[in-house]
This record gives sequence, C-alpha cells and structure tokens, in this order.
Amino acid sequence: MITEHALLYLSSRLFAAAANLAAVALFTRLAASDVYGGYLLIFSWAFVIYGFLGQWLGAAFFAIYQREAATSQIGVLGRLWLGSLGMAGTMIAAAAVAGVVPWPVAGALFLVVMSLLLFITVMEAERTRLEARVVATILVLRAALMIGFGTLCLVAGGGALALAVALALANIVAALPGLVRLAPHFGAASDRTAMSGFFAYGWPLMVAFGATALGQNVDRLVLAHVVGTVQLGPYGASSDFLKQS
Repeated sequence: MITEHALLYLSSRLFAAAANLAAVALFTRLAASDVYGGYLLIFSWAFVIYGFLGQWLGAAFFAIYQREAATSQIGVLGRLWLGSLGMAGTMIAAAAVAGVVPWPVAGALFLVVMSLLLFITVMEAERTRLEARVVATILVLRAALMIGFGTLCLVAGGGALALAVALALANIVAALPGLVRLAPHFGAASDRTAMSGFFAYGWPLMVAFGATALGQNVDRLVLAHVVGTVQLGPYGASSDFLKQS
C-alpha cells in the first residue's frame, strides 16, 4: 500500500509539474506582457498573504494529527481556515478603502487568496490522512483546469484580473473532491486541546512561511512597482519557466 500511495503521489506531482510548464508556455503565447505581468502581480501578493495567514494550517494539522481525534481536529481546522480567510479579507478590504488597491483588484486578490487557502489546506489535510487517491485526483484536476480555464479566458480576450479569477476558480473546483470528504467533520464540537495544539505548533510557522513567501516574491513586487507590469511579464515568465523545468 505504501508503494502504491508513493507512486500515485509521485506520478500526480510529475503530471502537475509538466502541466504547469505547459501553462507557462501557453499563457505567455496568448497573453500580452502587461496581462501576464498583472496576473503575476496579483498572485505574488496572494502568495505573501497566504504565507503569513494560511500556510501554517496544513503543517500544524500534520503535526498534531491523531486518527482517533481526527473529527475534532478537522473541525478546528475548518474554524481556523475561516478565521484566516476573514483576516485576509479584512486586510485586503482595508487596503481598498484606503485607496491603495482598486476595488476590482482587491476582489480578484481576495478570491485568489481564498483559492490558495482552500486548495492547499484541503490537499495537506488529505495527505496527512493518507488519502493518496484523493490527493492525486485534486493535483491532476487542478493542473488540467488551470490550463483549460486559463486558455479559455485568454482566448476570450480576458485581461489580468480575468486570468487571475479563472485560475482561482480552477483551484477551488479542484479542491472539491477533498473538501467533500472533510466537510462532514467541520461541524464537530470545538476542542481546546486541538486548538492549543494548532497554535503551539503553528505560530512560529506564520512568521517563517510568511517571510519565505515574501522573499520568494519580493523581486516581482519591486519590479512591478518600479517599472510596471509590462516588464514584469517577461521576467516572471522566464522565472516561472526555470522553476518548472
């Protein structure tokens, strides 16, 4: 069983990596530089926000997971997920109210953050529960949907916001097979032991993951601020291609 699970996971990761490489090649052919650069800027900010507020959830769940207490732990995970999403929404809305971010961009950014929170948290929870087939399914589904939704968006003449929304929807739809399996546990009674376990293990990771995400995206954020999204497009495309190859 362990060998089967490892092969399933490895093959799905390889498929996803190949699909991501194909997506970069395809999107850069179909999108103008400013469109691709604008999409990259939205996702860069989304990854930073997700790194500080949401990435720790999956790691903490893995650290405290016990099969006999799974129902209550998944229930706590769901509540913390909602709390993280609420904090992200508040931050983004505050930036929009202050005029830092236009409301349409804020809406797209929130949807992307939500999609990352949903997809990665669900995937990590199912991987922790050794649901190899579910994890493989959502990885392959996400890769296929990102190419499909992104291509349809660009062929239809969509811009940076539309592309970001399309890829966010791909994440959300791909997470559904895992979400359906976790959803029955979300209504479990609150467990203080599980909650304290999440925070005891997770709070240092909030800083660590957030700093890592900022470090991985700061070049794109600075470049977009200094020279604009037109120049960010080719730079980001080259960087993404090298990462995936």
